Amino acid sequence: MKLILNFVLLSAFYYALYKWFFARLSFFTLNRYILLLLPLLSIGIPLAAWFWPNHPIEVNNPLTASLSPLLIEASGKVQGNWAWSQILLYVYVFGLMGSLFWLGWRLYGLRVLLRKATPRRAHNITYLESKETPGPFSFLHYIVLPAKGIRQGQMQAILEHERVHCEQRHTLDNLYYNILTSLAWFNPILYLMARELRQVHECLADGEALKNTSREKYAQMLLSQMFGTEVAIPAHPFFNASLIKTRINMLYKTKTNRKMKWAYLVLIPALGLSTLYACSKTSPEEAVNTQNSEKVMDFKVAEQPPLPPHCDEKTPKEEQTACFQMALVESFTKNFKYPEQALKLGMEGRVMMQFTVNKKGKIVNAEVVRGLAYNNPDQEEAAIAVNDEAKKAISQFTELKAAEFNGTPVAVRFTLPIVLKLPEA
Repeated sequence: MKLILNFVLLSAFYYALYKWFFARLSFFTLNRYILLLLPLLSIGIPLAAWFWPNHPIEVNNPLTASLSPLLIEASGKVQGNWAWSQILLYVYVFGLMGSLFWLGWRLYGLRVLLRKATPRRAHNITYLESKETPGPFSFLHYIVLPAKGIRQGQMQAILEHERVHCEQRHTLDNLYYNILTSLAWFNPILYLMARELRQVHECLADGEALKNTSREKYAQMLLSQMFGTEVAIPAHPFFNASLIKTRINMLYKTKTNRKMKWAYLVLIPALGLSTLYACSKTSPEEAVNTQNSEKVMDFKVAEQPPLPPHCDEKTPKEEQTACFQMALVESFTKNFKYPEQALKLGMEGRVMMQFTVNKKGKIVNAEVVRGLAYNNPDQEEAAIAVNDEAKKAISQFTELKAAEFNGTPVAVRFTLPIVLKLPEA
């Protein structure tokens, strides 16, 4: 779930950056490549962060003493259940199938239209004439014009415009976004990016078409078709009512100074910030615990381990350590409650904990340095619940006398492996 959320958030961040800054510039070719790159960055950075190693960092890198593994066996029965991840997966697959079907249906309809069209030639440009299209459009290397509705004076400008779409392979960009929006149909930002890319395509083609006509005539031609019917296929319709206003504004807009190309370097810090955001896995609580960790002594150097009240201080250190661990196991087993969600999902395995017994004999800075593995959002939530329960259980181990060195209380740090085992079916 976090991966999808980061994907949508980064998409929104990059789209806002583009609209606020780059969309105002008339460097349409650069804008085209940026709009092609932004979706890949939006999903690529969260994916890289998902596999980024999450190694805990400790202040002063203190040495820790490893305790014997603690076995926790869950009580109850493992039951199958419908998890939210399964429901969301079915919803996603249903939406994916619907999106791909709609894309395939439109492509099939386009293929039928092209096969029925009649080849024509005008102004040294070959095109197809069709009775089934409401307006001119291009697809791959095909230029398609309606059999009726185009005035003779408009023919050359329209053909030149569509020729640019074909030569610059704008259809491939369009198909690229159609596939992206089918795979990630749940992300509304991709649809907005696709619209911006179509706008850039039209501005690129308009610039070439203006070489053979005046701005006024071209703008008047666009306005005359502003309320026409758009072509509902993955192609480039000439008269796209939703884009015409911006296209006309761009016709009269002064070209951006070439020096402003340096402004595109703003993508570098934006890329760095989004990467840091996606790769950050340390919660505020963990950061505070790390900052507040006190200096600890190597347990091997300490003359006496932390001791519960019933342990004999006059026995050798090895026996004192065994007494300490037995008391720890008893306390942890008594206070640890196997999270119900982890039990239902059938999650078991090894959890590695670290904690410090400070100079006052209190357990502080308890953290899970390696938790249960998970493969979906529900398992992730269950793994977090296990971590929280483990930290809660270890904090219940109280009434300890601090470890000592030369008769002075010292802080020592321990690693406790916890083996979680499910009941047999």
